[in-house]
Amino acid sequence: MEQKIDGITRSSIMIEATRVHEDKTEVGSAVMSGFLWKHKDESFVITNWHNVTGINPDTNEYIGSFTPNQFTITIKYHLPSETKGLNDVMGGKRKLNLYENDDKHIWLEHPKGKAVDVVAIPIDLKLPDKAIISYINDQDYELNWLPDVGDECFIIGHPEGFSGPLETPVWKRGSVATLPLLDYDNKPVFLVDTIGNKGLSGAAVIGRGKGIFDSNPGKRLSPDAIFGSWSNFIGVYAGRISKTGIGSQLGRVWKKSVIDEIFKHNT
Repeated sequence: MEQKIDGITRSSIMIEATRVHEDKTEVGSAVMSGFLWKHKDESFVITNWHNVTGINPDTNEYIGSFTPNQFTITIKYHLPSETKGLNDVMGGKRKLNLYENDDKHIWLEHPKGKAVDVVAIPIDLKLPDKAIISYINDQDYELNWLPDVGDECFIIGHPEGFSGPLETPVWKRGSVATLPLLDYDNKPVFLVDTIGNKGLSGAAVIGRGKGIFDSNPGKRLSPDAIFGSWSNFIGVYAGRISKTGIGSQLGRVWKKSVIDEIFKHNT
C-alpha cells in the first residue's frame, strides 16, 4: 500500500537565515522553522518575530552574532503524475529577502508588535504549472476541539537543523502543560512539556486527541461524534521559557488566534 506524505508535513518548512552584504558575501547561518499559511489566495510564511530580527523580544538583546536579512526556505509540493494517478513529491529552495530597499521590512507584525513573537512573511512561491502546495490552515482538523492539560501535541520543525528524508520536518512529541483556555504570563500563550531544541522556533504545534469526542455533548452520542483520533492546529512554538531548571523543559506556544489578529491588523 502506498503511503503519502500528509499535508501538515508538506506545509512545514525549514528556514536558513543569513545576512547578505552589498558585495553579495554572506555572514552567519542559523536554522529555524516555519510553515506556510494561506490568506485571501496569498501565501505567507509564519514564524517567530525573534527569527526575523535576531533579537530577544523580552530582553532586546541580540540572540546570535548577526541580524538576518535573507531567508532560504525549503518547500515541498506535489506534481500530478501521468502514471497510476499518483503524485510526485517535489521540493525546492526559495530565497526570501526580508527587507525592501534595505530598510523597510516586509513581514507583517501583530498590533502589539514584538510583544507577540509571531510574524507573517509574504512570499511568491513561484511554483511550476499544476503544482499543488499545502498550507497548515487548509487541513482536515477537528476545529471544535481544543486540547486539555496533559493531552498530546507535536511540534513540527527542524530541531538543531535536523530533517527527515526530502528535508521533511521532525514531529517532536510533547504534552500540553498549562490550560490553553487561559493566558500564561498575561499573554496569548500556553506551555508545552518537551525538550525544545534550537531550530524549533517558529514551528507549527498540532494537538492530538484520542478516544471519543463529541462536539455536541449530551446523554447520547450525536451523529457527529468522532471515534479514534483527531487533531487541530493550536499555535506557534517560540522556544523554552528558560535555559536551566524546569524552564528548560517547558516551551511557549503562541495561540493560533494571534495569526488571525496579524492579518486583521494589516488589512
